[in-house]
Amino acid sequence: GIERFLTLMEAKPSVVGGKRRVGEDFFDGCIEFKDVRFAYPSRPGEEVLKGLNLKIAPHKVTAIVGDSGAGKSTLTKLITRLYDPAQGQVLINGVDIKELELPSLHKGIAIVDQAPTLFNSSLGDNIGYGSVSGQFSDEQVKEAAELANCNFVGKFRAGFDTFAGSGGKGLSGGQKQRLAIARAAIRNPSVLILDEATSNVDQQSESKIEHALDNLLEGRTAIIIAHRLATAMRADIIAVVKDQGIIELGTHAELIEKNGYYAGMYETWISQNEGTVLV
Repeated sequence: GIERFLTLMEAKPSVVGGKRRVGEDFFDGCIEFKDVRFAYPSRPGEEVLKGLNLKIAPHKVTAIVGDSGAGKSTLTKLITRLYDPAQGQVLINGVDIKELELPSLHKGIAIVDQAPTLFNSSLGDNIGYGSVSGQFSDEQVKEAAELANCNFVGKFRAGFDTFAGSGGKGLSGGQKQRLAIARAAIRNPSVLILDEATSNVDQQSESKIEHALDNLLEGRTAIIIAHRLATAMRADIIAVVKDQGIIELGTHAELIEKNGYYAGMYETWISQNEGTVLV
């Protein structure tokens, strides 16, 4: 264990932050992928993105759809600088994110993914950990929980002091997901990334989560990695990823009228979900 610890402490990160510190209003600008090429280090010969170009408008909801393995989640990893592109740039407000201090970049972003991590602590602390400063009040936790439709907390005898357990083992998938949304809400992010946030829950839980997300999305720049097209349809703009790039871009109605790849995806989805009511 000590040998492993020393190895980690001596490791030099491949992603190093810049020196530019920015404020919250910086994220009011466009997010742009410019001629981005990328392959994961474990598969250097297999490019996931090849010359991808995409502009994500501020204060709008942009859904990214495509087949599994097309590179949808890769886009979010590049925005947060978990990886850097081999070629091209990721820009926010016209500035290459490599110039930004990593804390400044991460301060403006919150992520809700399909498998949220809950810590071995109280429900309140699990929400509060999303705070940028690390300091949070009970009132802030309650406001975030209300925004995220976490009404189930009141059913527990200890309320927000209820112990989540390791990985939240005492909670359902939908409950864990709403706690993750509350954690994002208390952060008050300028940019919100939802990576297939409803893909692992049942239809009843999905409805509650969608309601919570509607509250959180208002007025923010949002990027939704959508597995279910019902989620993508509610976005302002839909980008279709295929063949290492963006092949279609537009609203749901525009893409259906175009009768291209997205329209085919939609027809397949409708046939598989016959009888589903879209709201």
